[in-house]
Formats: sequence, C-alpha cells, structure tokens
Amino acid sequence: MWKRDSMELLPQHLVNGLVTGSIYALVAMGLTLIFSVMRVVNMAHGDLYMLGGYMCWFMVHKLTGNFWLGIILAAAGGAGIGFVIERILFRPIYGKPLINQLIVSLGLLVILQEAVFWTAGGRVKGFLVPYPTVREIGNVFIPDQRIIAVAIAVAVSVGIILFLRKTRTGKAMRAAAENRLAAGMVGIDINRMSSLAFLIGVATTSMTGALLAPVFALTPYIGIRMTGIAFVIIVTGGMGSIGGAVIASYIIGIAESLFGAYASLEWSFAVAFVIMIVILLVRPLGLFGRE
Repeated sequence: MWKRDSMELLPQHLVNGLVTGSIYALVAMGLTLIFSVMRVVNMAHGDLYMLGGYMCWFMVHKLTGNFWLGIILAAAGGAGIGFVIERILFRPIYGKPLINQLIVSLGLLVILQEAVFWTAGGRVKGFLVPYPTVREIGNVFIPDQRIIAVAIAVAVSVGIILFLRKTRTGKAMRAAAENRLAAGMVGIDINRMSSLAFLIGVATTSMTGALLAPVFALTPYIGIRMTGIAFVIIVTGGMGSIGGAVIASYIIGIAESLFGAYASLEWSFAVAFVIMIVILLVRPLGLFGRE
C-alpha cells in the first residue's frame, strides 16, 4: 500500500539510497573481480561480508575497543581467509563445470555460517556505535557512522579502479579477465592473478561487513541477503563489468530506498530482482555486458 509520505523527505530517501548504493558497490566490485578473473561463481561471498562484521565486533568488544583496528582486522583477516579458500577450495575447480563451483561455494557458505553460529551464537550481536552523532544538512539527516562507511567505501572503490587501470599488475588482471589463454601465452601468471583477485575481493567484502557492523543487525545469516544483492547487481550491470556493477549498485540502492519509503519496506528487497528482470529483457547481457 502506498504510504502518504511528504515529498519534502525525498532528498532524505535519495541520500539513503546513495549510501546503500555505495556499500553495495564495494561488495559487488569484489564479486565482479573474482568472477571476471577466476571465472568462479562464489555463492558464499555474502558470508565473507558477515565474517568481516564478526571480526570487527570481536576486536571492538573483546580486545581493544578500537573500531579502526576492527576494520583493519576485518580487511587483513579477510585477505588471509581469501588466500586460504582460493588455494584449497577454488583453485582445484578452475575450468570445471558450473555445478562443481556451486557445490563447493554452497558448502563453504554452510561451513562459515555454522562456524560463526557455534562460536559466537545465533543471537543478534549488540555493537556500540563508535560515531553516534547525526548531522543535519538542510532537510537531510546523516549519521556520522554512515558518512564514514560511505567515504571509505568510495575511496576503496576508486582505489580498486585506479589499481586496475594504472598499475602493471592491475592491467595483467584485466588481461586475464579478458582472455585467460592469451594472457597466459604472453607470460602472465594466471594462477597468481586469480589468487590476487580473490584476495582483494574477499578483503574488500570483509571490510564492508566491518564498516556496517555498527549500523545493521549482526547475525550469522546476514550474508544470505548480501549474496543475493551482489549477484543481482553484477548480472544487472553486466557479468565482469566493474563499471556496470557500480552503476547498477546505485540504481538498486536508490530504488530500494524509495520503494521502502513510499510503498512497502517488506518488499523493498524484491525491487532489485524486478529491476534486473526489466533490464535483462531490454539488454540480455546487462547494462555493460559483452559476449
């Protein structure tokens, strides 16, 4: 049912959508990087986001009390976990049928969820918000915690794009994403590029979980929704397209915010799938997808 919400709140909802889109973009970029270089479908990507949130919570509430150290732990821990997962689980299935990838990643999903459940419990973890101040800009209210999360997400996203475009290693990764066989023939170490892509993808996703741990409820199963959103975004933007993933993230983030505010919050998650279906009907390969 359509809510009677004043149009004066439209700027607030648009800002909320931009905040959400910035977070989605960082997670989706990590998944896009993994898929484009490794050609691996990782259904446990959102659970690595969840794991980053728990690592940050552990650092803040059990060790140092320092939120920034929690973010560093989540990023570094995510990179280390990503390195191990890529070597042990995903490297043996490079080039194998899609069903092999799905089985392995779904198994990883269950392992991560159950491991966190049995070690940290299934209840929602309370997280003291490090920066509780809410700033008013015109008619828009923005909590400092979300400003920090967006600033870091945008900075890291820009850093990844510059890394891929300007550095020798980044260009090698792009070459491996374009054509693995040709890249290997000119001397690019495909396995090394795949490991690096997975490490970066998991590190950024885990860091995002840490950034949002004080904002959203932290449970062992929050990764399911993030995995769904991330896959919708990379399909909508075009499989393997970093730019497409970023644009699709903001489209879906704003659409979710507006639909949740003016129609139904319960059905806002479905909006992402509706957008994906409509775009695929017009452009079967997504916004910037290629054969």
